[in-house]
Amino acid sequence: MNQGPLFTVCICTYNDSGTIAEFFESVSQQLDEKYEIVVVDGGSNDGTREFLESQREALSVPMQVLDQRKTGLGRARQQCVEAANGTYLLEQVDADMRYADCFDSLLSFYLDYVNTEGPVQLLTRGMRITPKQLHEELGGWRPYPHGFQENELTRRFFRHGYLRLLDVKTAQHIDVEHDLETAIRWYVYNYREKFRSGLSPRYALSHLYESNLPIWRKVLDTGTIATTYLWARSKDRVETFNRNDPLAYEIDDRLYEGCESGAYDDIRLDAPPDVEENCFDADVPDKAYSYTDTSL
Repeated sequence: MNQGPLFTVCICTYNDSGTIAEFFESVSQQLDEKYEIVVVDGGSNDGTREFLESQREALSVPMQVLDQRKTGLGRARQQCVEAANGTYLLEQVDADMRYADCFDSLLSFYLDYVNTEGPVQLLTRGMRITPKQLHEELGGWRPYPHGFQENELTRRFFRHGYLRLLDVKTAQHIDVEHDLETAIRWYVYNYREKFRSGLSPRYALSHLYESNLPIWRKVLDTGTIATTYLWARSKDRVETFNRNDPLAYEIDDRLYEGCESGAYDDIRLDAPPDVEENCFDADVPDKAYSYTDTSL
């Protein structure tokens, strides 16, 4: 009797024509009858949607392609969750990334763990694996600004005792060139979203000037902080940031760093050799978007 897929690969995409073919090449070869794919497309107009339709015909696994327009990444990710038929979700699987040939070994390790210890969300450097039922019980993705929605979800699973960390690199950015206009737009947008989430200009400036960024960049960011803060004041605010919470920003990195010092040993899992061998080398630098990276 067909019980449906065990895993749903959840993908959100928008105008990813420069990377999506390489992304699918890295993922599709790892899929079999245990999988399905759910893609939420945010109204792509660069050929991404046409590529998705061609993949739906070519792949040997079920694939849903859903429409989502101007409702934000949090809602798009939640749309993936609600449409998924799998027992477990592979989330934050982004179409500008290539994925290591690690699905079989990683998911076998994960299933062994949850069958013994109970349901948990497993966070790796590149994607997270979540039982769909647990996701629903804890409220799913929320429509927070980009960047903070991931932090808020991680904090929620951590707070309820359902978060585990596996320090392996399951994905790498695909190295593509972005035009200057796009890079600057992302850079400004990232700051605006931080301020919508409750970050204060004072907090932003203090971290900026404690950073190792060059002087020209600090001067540029100072002006950007002032203008984007005023812009953010005209938008809806969600106040997810709490400066007194040590995990309020960049929670993934801070949890991993805490594990290095022994602070979070209770949630860190040791990767078996076959998983480490199949994942990317964590010491190899990843693509950095110089216009969008900030000190925060």
